[in-house]
Amino acid sequence: MTTAALFSASSLPDLPTELLVEIISHYASPFTFLSPLVREEHAATQQEKAQVLRALSQTCSDLRRIFLPLLWERLEVSQLNFREIHTRSELATLIFPYIRSVHISLKSWSPSGDMETVFLFIEFLRALPNLTGLQIYNGVPWLMVPIFSYAFADASFPALTALAIPDSLTSILPAFPNVKTLGCPSLSNKGKLIAAAKTHLPHLEALAGLRSRDLGDNFRPALAPQFPHLRALSMASTSTVEYKDMFPRLHAFTQLSELELLYQDDPDLLSLEELVAGGRNVLRASHSTDVKALRVWALDKSAGPQIVYFERC
Repeated sequence: MTTAALFSASSLPDLPTELLVEIISHYASPFTFLSPLVREEHAATQQEKAQVLRALSQTCSDLRRIFLPLLWERLEVSQLNFREIHTRSELATLIFPYIRSVHISLKSWSPSGDMETVFLFIEFLRALPNLTGLQIYNGVPWLMVPIFSYAFADASFPALTALAIPDSLTSILPAFPNVKTLGCPSLSNKGKLIAAAKTHLPHLEALAGLRSRDLGDNFRPALAPQFPHLRALSMASTSTVEYKDMFPRLHAFTQLSELELLYQDDPDLLSLEELVAGGRNVLRASHSTDVKALRVWALDKSAGPQIVYFERC
């Protein structure tokens, strides 16, 4: 479509589908599975985006066809709301194929009477034909951990490729054998999740949320050789390792093509310029022949996680 034709369109539905989707894609997203701020989603931003998509999907049949799938692409789940969308209901038949990722908080769950709820949740996940991502956040009550371990023991989600969970739920990893991206709010080479990932996730390509304070002298033998083909890495902090020490240690990952770092506006921490220079050197030293991407994130208290720098190296 020419520029003249574009501006002569009489209404929003007259615009090309590709352009409408492109416009929405520029709407700020508060979460990606590779973000170093894996537990710092901004609920208000997510709700605002959902409201915009809902309004567009209710405008007319043409816009509904375009925006309804985008509205349901990501689903926030509470303890009870997945019960309301019965897996065999007419609503489920309509929206379940659109759902690509599920995000659930277990903070308010309690073991009293919740065994059945956990099994219903797994049934709900199984009913989603195109589910590729699952995030469990805000911590897990310790009494709920054995319940989830037991419930997921006989479950399998081979199509799911992105997973973000706390270290306490390491036991559910065997249910996700084809995960390529694994995130954790405090991913540590001293934690159980890393060791379990080596055993249960043979296709792992990306780690999100690694703490810089764990890049100690034993970093190279303890972590990097376990994942020699890792292509993407995000760092959850930059405050406890000297600039001259942190980035050379990241050179141990010799196949990196994506690196995500965290910037904090603090005179005692690394500047944005130092982060960019160090990250750029890490990617340039990598042996990967893929296009390389460097992203630097910051946490805005009013707007949530934001990418403040991006470049292809």
